[in-house]
Amino acid sequence: NSSIGFDWGLGTAYRALGKIAQMQGQHEQAVVMFRKSLDIFSQLGGSWFVARVLAEMGVSLLTLEDEAEAGRVWRESLSIATDIHGTPVALDALAGFASLQAKQGDKEHALELLVLVLNHPASLQVTKYRAMALQAELEAQISPTEMETIQAHAKGKSYEQIVKDLLIQQSV
Repeated sequence: NSSIGFDWGLGTAYRALGKIAQMQGQHEQAVVMFRKSLDIFSQLGGSWFVARVLAEMGVSLLTLEDEAEAGRVWRESLSIATDIHGTPVALDALAGFASLQAKQGDKEHALELLVLVLNHPASLQVTKYRAMALQAELEAQISPTEMETIQAHAKGKSYEQIVKDLLIQQSV
């Protein structure tokens, strides 16, 4: 059916426009484009794309100071990505959560998530770049000893456990 192909193309185009607006610092516009993309991908049943766009949209929402909505979309992204075994997308959502926690002053949890994201083989390069930038920013604010403790703690937790804890903790 050619209309379905057209809709996929439209969803992808809106996502691309959202990414461009985001890169240009036009975050309100980015959110509008991401929402249009989400509407289309949701109707088409494209779970992977829905999770991906949600993870990307969270970045703009957090920049716009909408912490509650950013947390909500990253949680939804993480939940969908976990259900469909879309680990790279789940890791992107986790990097988003790390930026939210950092903004809320919870450096330890933020760094734990970043250690996980940076050490996971399924992390996308774009996710790693974001995570490295935030990690460098946070590491500058704590002692090397604190960082060693955080890294050791993070390595003691499995990816599955961290995801489960985040999803449970947020549903309360």
